Amino acid sequence: MPVRSDADIITARQKGRDLATVLGFRATDLTMIVTAISELARNIVQYAHHGEIRLRIERNHALAGLVVVAADQGPGILDVTKALEDGYSTSGSLGLGLPGVKRLMDEFYIKSSLNGGTVVTTKKWRSSSIAQLATGVAACAMQGQAASADRYLVLQRRRDYLLAVIDGVGHGAEAEFASELATRALRESPEGSLESLLALCHARLRATRGVVMSLASIDARQGQLSWIGVGNVNGVLFKNVINARQPARSLVQRGGVVGHTLPPLRGETIGMERGDTLVLATDGVASAFDQEIPLSISAQELADRILARHGRGNDDALVLVARHSGPET
Repeated sequence: MPVRSDADIITARQKGRDLATVLGFRATDLTMIVTAISELARNIVQYAHHGEIRLRIERNHALAGLVVVAADQGPGILDVTKALEDGYSTSGSLGLGLPGVKRLMDEFYIKSSLNGGTVVTTKKWRSSSIAQLATGVAACAMQGQAASADRYLVLQRRRDYLLAVIDGVGHGAEAEFASELATRALRESPEGSLESLLALCHARLRATRGVVMSLASIDARQGQLSWIGVGNVNGVLFKNVINARQPARSLVQRGGVVGHTLPPLRGETIGMERGDTLVLATDGVASAFDQEIPLSISAQELADRILARHGRGNDDALVLVARHSGPET
């Protein structure tokens, strides 16, 4: 729907509420969705003067969610990383801004270029669908780059949750294309073993630069984590507060590039109890992030903290945090 005025902001809010109500979102989630749409639409009117809000339903097996896309052809954002910092505003507005939208929604992606406009894509998953797994993600592009080639995925499958963190080799449009292609392959065909999913991505990416990636599946009911990695996407499992003295477990990485050179594939399955926390991070995050992990904060706060303290700045960076939050009630 077009967005040019305050009246269009109100229309976008109402249509978003109506669609979210149909999906069965709870009242608190409805408020979050409507607030996020308001902020995104207000940004369009204030900075770009005209653009559009697009709404759609997304389903992945038992997982149902609402996708909100805000697109404009305005002046773009000079420093995306800075714009996502709490309290940052170029206008003095008292609104939540982009950092607030990111906190309100479950997934947040942004692409912006000077004089080329901005596209913000956010997703909110119905709470009852993801009650067993609390997730958080933080990401930023390399300094001087308009967009990142790092991607992540969280999908609920028939018996477990599939998580992926993907890093396109190199930087720029070709790296973005490779990581997006791998993400699409997993989204379209999420079932199967982790080894088979890596093989699928390898076949799909042969004509690209390739990617490095780590996959994990979490069966919260059985208390099991399976994981596998090709290349340098780090994975670490931290025990819950009660068992915090137990050493963290690290993912065994195997050298290679998905789409070019695939090593022998053999995943590992280990126990994952309620409160245990999995962190997957691309190589734009220093590996020392595992030295200081405060398990008392939320998954999203932890992802933000790791990126802020350990992001290198000279590479794209992404952190995905998943915490086993126990059985659904």
